[in-house]
Formats: sequence, C-alpha cells, structure tokens
Amino acid sequence: MLVPETELIISAEGQELLRRTLQPGEFTLGRSPTCDICIPSNTVSRKHARLTINFSNLFLEDLGSFNGTSVNGGQITGRTQIWHGQQILVGTVLLKLRKICTDMEQGGSLAPAQSLVFESLPEDVTFQHGGYQVGQLLGRGGMGAVLQAEDSSIQRQVAMKVVLRGDSTGDVLRFIHEARITGQLEHPNIIPVHTLGSDEHGQPFYTMKLVRGATLHQALKDLSRGEEDAVRLHTLPALLTVFQKVCDAIRFAHSQKVIHRDLKPDNIMLGDFGEVMVMDWGLAKKIGPKEQPESSEEDPSGDAGNLLDGIDYRAEANTMTGAILGTPQYMPPEQAAGNMEVLNERADIYSLGAILYHTLTLQPPVIADSAEHLLQKVISGDILTPKAAVRNKHRHSAPDSETVPVPAFDGDDESIGALPHLPAGRIPASLEAVVLKAMSHVPENRYPSVAELQKDITAYQTGFATTAEHAGILKLLYLFIKRHKTISIAASLAVLLTGAFTVQLFREVDRSSRALARLGKAAPLFFESAKTQFHANRSEEALEKVDFAIEVAPQDPEYQRLRALILQRLGRATEAEAATQKANHLSQPAKNTTTTAP
Repeated sequence: MLVPETELIISAEGQELLRRTLQPGEFTLGRSPTCDICIPSNTVSRKHARLTINFSNLFLEDLGSFNGTSVNGGQITGRTQIWHGQQILVGTVLLKLRKICTDMEQGGSLAPAQSLVFESLPEDVTFQHGGYQVGQLLGRGGMGAVLQAEDSSIQRQVAMKVVLRGDSTGDVLRFIHEARITGQLEHPNIIPVHTLGSDEHGQPFYTMKLVRGATLHQALKDLSRGEEDAVRLHTLPALLTVFQKVCDAIRFAHSQKVIHRDLKPDNIMLGDFGEVMVMDWGLAKKIGPKEQPESSEEDPSGDAGNLLDGIDYRAEANTMTGAILGTPQYMPPEQAAGNMEVLNERADIYSLGAILYHTLTLQPPVIADSAEHLLQKVISGDILTPKAAVRNKHRHSAPDSETVPVPAFDGDDESIGALPHLPAGRIPASLEAVVLKAMSHVPENRYPSVAELQKDITAYQTGFATTAEHAGILKLLYLFIKRHKTISIAASLAVLLTGAFTVQLFREVDRSSRALARLGKAAPLFFESAKTQFHANRSEEALEKVDFAIEVAPQDPEYQRLRALILQRLGRATEAEAATQKANHLSQPAKNTTTTAP
C-alpha cells in the first residue's frame, strides 16, 4: 500500500526556517531540541503543539503554549482537525502543510477507499485540489466537513466539502454519490455543485456555491430565544415562504425520481439575500423500477445495497455519528424501523411535515432522553400535536385517518406559549391540521404529493380553508369575512345564504349566533391590537386590525377615530377625513343623550 506523505514548510517573516517530509504519525512541535520538529524561534514555546497525521486526516493540538496556536485566525486549544492549505500559526511562525503527489507508476497499491476513488472518477478530474486555496471550516456533519475555499483560476469563493473518514469505503461511496446526485438536480433551491475531484492521495472533494447565511435550525433557535432580529425577520408569513421554496426543491427532486431521506432544518440554508437552499443530499436515493443494476460508480464491489442502505437504524440513532441514514426526529416511522425498501416520496412528505411542526412550535416533533427511546417514539407514532407539545400535555399518537378534528375558528385557541412569530402567539388550527396529515403514521394517509401539500399551505396563505382540516360552514364563513374586510357581516351572510349554504346554515342557526357573538366580543381585542401596531409604526397592520373591529362593531366612534389617524399617517387624507366625519356622526347621539339627561 502506498503511504501518503505530507510536506511541512515552516517560515517566519517571509523566510523559510525548516522543510520536512512527514509520513503518518504523531509529532511534537516546539523550540526544545527534544521535540520531533524543533522550530528555532523565540515566539514558540519549548513544547508548543502536537501534530497528528494519519492516512486521510490531520489534527493539531496546542500544548499550553504561552503564545498560542491558531488556524485561519482562530485560536485552538484541544485536538482540532485541520486541512492542507490552511494558514496555521504556531506563535508567530507560519506552518504550511501540503500533500506530496504519489507516483502511481511505481507499482505500489492504494488503500481500498482510495483505490475506489481512482476507479470511480475519470482520470481528468483527479489531482485538482491544487487549484483551490483552502480557508476556514464552515461546518461539519457525520460524514463530511465544509470549508471555505477560493477557486484560484477565476478567484471565486466556493464551499469545498471533504470526506472526514477518507479511509472508509462506505463514506467515500456515499460522498461521491452525494456529489453526483446533487449535481444532477439543477434547481434554484438546490445547492449547485461546481466540481468533483480528488487530491493526490485519492481523497475526494467537491465544490459548490458558497451561501452566506444561517440554517433554518439556527433561525428557529434564535426565535425560541426571542432574539429581536429573528422576531423581526422570521415572521410566520416569511417562514411559510421559505417552506414553500423547500417544497419546490423537493417536488423537483421527486419529478426526477429522487428522494432526499434526510430533510431537517439543519439541511436548509437561508442566505443573507433571500436564498433558500436544500443541502446535504448524501442519503438521497433513486426510486422506482430500475432498468439495470446499480452502476459500478456507486458500488464497484456489487454491495451498493449494503453500503448505502444496510445500516441498522436502531444501532446508529445518533445523527452525529459516522454512518447515518437520516435524523430520527424528522424521519418517518418506516424509515426509523429500517424498512428501506418501502420508502417513497411520502417519506419526504413526512419530513416536510416535521419541519413545519418545528417551524410552528420552535421545537422538534419528538424529544426523548435517549436515542433508543427517540426511535421507539417515532416508530410507534407517539408524537404530540403541535399545540399539545407546547402545552406539554394531552399526548397524541399520529392518526391513521386522513381527517383531523380542528376548532371552528383559529381565534378560539387559547395562547399556548411564547411563539413570537405566530399571530397572537397561537398555532393556527389550519396549519396544525396540515402538519398532522403530512406526518400521518400510515404513509397512504399523508399527502399524495408535495404539490398537494403546497396547495394547502397556499390556501392558508391566501385565507382559504385547507383540505386537511375539513372545515365546516362556520369556518368557511369566518374565512370569507376575513378575506372580504369591506363587506359587512350582514352582507356576507346574505351572500352565503344562497344555494347550497342555505339548508346547512338553518340547521346551524344557533351555532351561527354564538359564533357571531364571539366575533363581537373579539372587536375590542382587534382594536387594542390596532393601537399597539399604530404606536409601533406598523400602520398597514394597524389598519387591517381596526378595519376588522369596525366590521364587527361598526357603531363605535373610537374605532373610526383610530382609523382616521392611521389613514392620515399613511397619507390617505380623503379617506381619513371621511373616517373623522363618520366618527363625529356616531358620537352625536351620545352627546345629545348626555345633554338632555336630568
């Protein structure tokens, strides 16, 4: 087997102090002659740092030096993984590490994983690593790490993903599979792949678009902490727009017969300029009938099924470990149980529902004290409804039917916790119904496609009832009034009292009366909310609230006066004057009564 060699170049103030060729091993660095690598500089401690080189990875550890050790400007202390090409300072001395190209014609043999890379990739895409300047670590997962890098040829900043365990045949296979399947999915909301290659020793890497921002998981975490910027930026409408873009990406992948299998907030990137990118397609899988066996590029040994799908989920529940096949908190029961042969598009639909669950509640769908318990809950469908999860009571198993009972009005729900991104801090019953349908324990009871899920989200966004909630006549009436704010309640009833609604309305006359009474009681709440929005300089929102209060209680002059003030601030002088006149007119009878009173 060929043993990889690493060249170490040590310099200070532009002058080279030392150059060594190192094979895998552990080396102490310091000023003392007893160190494995003696650095002649007073800014270096006698025993400063420890460098570890193995077949595929490099690690550096500071040994309590007085002048510190840094990687790309960041101080390190404990054992830290590093990569060739990074800027490493020991004290003020610069260390540069680079791999030495192996002569492949000398007749040596490679380790199985590296041999697999050379067999899987075309010859013209190997040895490309030298064209990139490697920068800081951006993130890492169970299988790979993402580094910032610069494409030297066109001076473009890119994200470079490298495999963490380059000596693992399974990890290398999945890594190449991830790069190729992601590269084939060209969609605005799927991270674009630029290049796939390997370095001199068969370590695969691929580069992709560098998206500056944060993950959806981080955004939801900031919301749960009540951080001001997060509350301002990540409102429910904004988050639903993000969710729709994620659905767009998955719907496209499904059209290409590809399922993701690891959808979660951590794998959704939110760019600083509105980008939404679905990341980490390492577990993606082609579905449907195969015209031919798996190609050698996925499994030269013929064991693709074992390498890609044969992981025992129950033994590998921790998503931060090496060989992972999904994240338990967001995976469907059939995937958690290891029934990989039955997975189809509805597995991703479950995960989308789980993401929406987290978006609403600001917590994952399943929480447990151990990985084993977590998987048991997922497999059995022991999941709380979103509202019950926030209240932490009323345990609920995912239903086996398509219907989910919901209250007649979203406004009937009591406040259930600190949810600053939701209207009045409440989880909308319509969206809860969507979540529960998408996360149904039985795959056949979930949405049949991502498009159908999106239709229900769009229905909620535009003020219509969702199919998941099977809304009754009262809910339809309520939504109709909300959509047509300039139509009085009496006019709304007149319109709805025609055709098919007539019989049903008479049957429910008592319920209708109670519903209207509840609406009347809600008017002061909307009025107070309008005043709050007005004082916060959110005039459009204030106008919407006060208009609803006026529709419910049109005879209150105070509502008209507030409306006049809001319209005046918005520069709608004519409408403001009309509102003022109406307020004065409504106040007149009250003044007369006061004057004639004994």
